Amino acid sequence: VYAGGNFTTVAGVERRSLAAIDAVSGSVTGWNPDANSIVFTLAISGSTVYAGGVFTNLFGGTGGWVGLAPAYIARLDTRINQTITGLSSAINVVYGAANQTLTGVAGSALPVVYVSSNTAVASVSGSVLAFVGAGNATITASNLGNNDYFPAQDVQIAVTVTPKSATISGANATRVYGEANPIFTGTVLGLVNGDAISFFGITAATSLSGIGTYPITATVMGANILNYQFSILNSVLTITKANLTVSADNFSRQYGLANPTFTGSITGAVNGDVITPSFNTTGLQTSNAGMYTISVIGINNGNYALITLQEPMAQQLM
Repeated sequence: VYAGGNFTTVAGVERRSLAAIDAVSGSVTGWNPDANSIVFTLAISGSTVYAGGVFTNLFGGTGGWVGLAPAYIARLDTRINQTITGLSSAINVVYGAANQTLTGVAGSALPVVYVSSNTAVASVSGSVLAFVGAGNATITASNLGNNDYFPAQDVQIAVTVTPKSATISGANATRVYGEANPIFTGTVLGLVNGDAISFFGITAATSLSGIGTYPITATVMGANILNYQFSILNSVLTITKANLTVSADNFSRQYGLANPTFTGSITGAVNGDVITPSFNTTGLQTSNAGMYTISVIGINNGNYALITLQEPMAQQLM
């Protein structure tokens, strides 16, 4: 039921000159043209009301009506304004957070429809909001209305998904000088959603690198790594000495002569290293005839652990 005239309230509800009353309940509806002066006549066609009077403004000048010639005649839409309530303006979560149910309610009680601007960050199925990846998205809630209600003004929700904290921890490794680097191992802690992210480590050390310690830089590979903020615990590669065996050759000389230049055989050299061993003996030029030990006393490369085989030197008396 639509009423026009010269009034400011209807059944205790503020309405100026135009009102709609529910024919069943008798209550005033939400339709409120708010005419700024008297309405003399009304005509209805479907969802359109035609009003004549001495008014010059309806709906506070915000729309919903069209002025017709001559003056003071208007065509009004009878649909009721509605809003969407029950939604926050922002949602901030950490990647891996549980789904949330959006609780928007339209004034018409018609369903609220949700659309995401970035489904790689947040997706919506019905009213269930899922957090897919780190980043930002805007969820737009809308309601198109019907014959009784105007479309609701869209409500936007700013969604921020922050990367989750995780830890990359590398394991220390050891190898011998001259060998290839082992496969470096480590762990990745703090993953969620079944993300398959694996550890791998790299180092500047090669098989040619000398003994010592070398940093192993830990990193990860796999899908969804951008959804995490990684704390990295690096490790070290320790290169130890390679075993080198030097066996002194047997020698003999006559009593009173100078010792010869001692030589020996070398086993275990790697990387094309040229090894020069140093030898010594207690058999001097003035020593009596007899057997004297030739000892290996060192080599010219610190990347090896020396294993020596000593040999006797025969000194003959002539």
